[in-house]
Amino acid sequence: MNHYSTRRICTGLRLCPTPLPRSLRGISFQRIALLEWYAAEALGLDLSILEWMREVIGTLTTRNCWFCGASTAGLVGEVWSLEVAGGRGKAVLEAIRPTCRRCLLVLEAPTPSRAIVERLAMVNGLSRREAEAITNSILALLRTAESIHEWEITVEAQGLEKAAIVLEKAYKTLNKNNARLRGEWLVKGIQPPRCPLPLDPGLLIEVARMIGAEPSPQAYMGLLPSNVFARTLWVARIPVTKAKKAVEAILSWDPSYTEAAILAAKQQQPILEIPLEIHLPCYDQLQYHQEALELLSKTAHHAGSPLRAELVIEAAGTAYSIASKTIHA
Repeated sequence: MNHYSTRRICTGLRLCPTPLPRSLRGISFQRIALLEWYAAEALGLDLSILEWMREVIGTLTTRNCWFCGASTAGLVGEVWSLEVAGGRGKAVLEAIRPTCRRCLLVLEAPTPSRAIVERLAMVNGLSRREAEAITNSILALLRTAESIHEWEITVEAQGLEKAAIVLEKAYKTLNKNNARLRGEWLVKGIQPPRCPLPLDPGLLIEVARMIGAEPSPQAYMGLLPSNVFARTLWVARIPVTKAKKAVEAILSWDPSYTEAAILAAKQQQPILEIPLEIHLPCYDQLQYHQEALELLSKTAHHAGSPLRAELVIEAAGTAYSIASKTIHA
């Protein structure tokens, strides 16, 4: 049985790359700690533990970098170890450290760059060749870890053991529902590529009419560029008081070839409405628009109030609102 371990690769190193695979569903101490209440409740997490986790993060950001000693690190780095054997994985949170930006890049590096190799060598007193060998070994382990579908998550960081309760719970709930955390968003479905067809503004307006939406006046004014590739999405905003129900609707959704993303992380300013985006593979494929509208209808039903949704096209770096539709509960 092949057994892979980052602990073996990182033995004796003060700073070592420990990126987490996408197969862990976006689980990390900080990402879970920063979930908004509605996302945390929809995942069945203990809000008091999340509040404590945020306090832990806050106490570390004013200290010097643990890895290189740089003053006022300002960031927090998570030291994880991964063990992979027999088609199963174990992710262990070993420590949370105050970290400067350059050392954080090494910790979270998914691929080895020249700057990362040089930083790894400098902090640990290694030669460039030794640092390259370490990053390549970590990258090979990460490729293996991406194929793992079952993870055990534990916490060995002293004083932080109770965080394992919410980390494990969040992973199991996301895994069960085939969802994940990506940046500030909770996501479900398949992110489609840009439409393989150049944008046809006239056809786009016809599609909007066919699904019962009213094209906006701007669509008639020739503002949309033609002969460019674009992506299409439906955008709605959910009252924050109904956001938990919206997340639950997304978790229970079974998409075929679209992706739903709802804002799940805490923002610097309080917000009254939560954005929900549904990404589509192409504007002229009606079945995917119908699938998106079904999710919006389901979300409105869960929320108990109508939703105002916009059909948006992103072309040439600009977003255009093409049509709007009221989705009744």
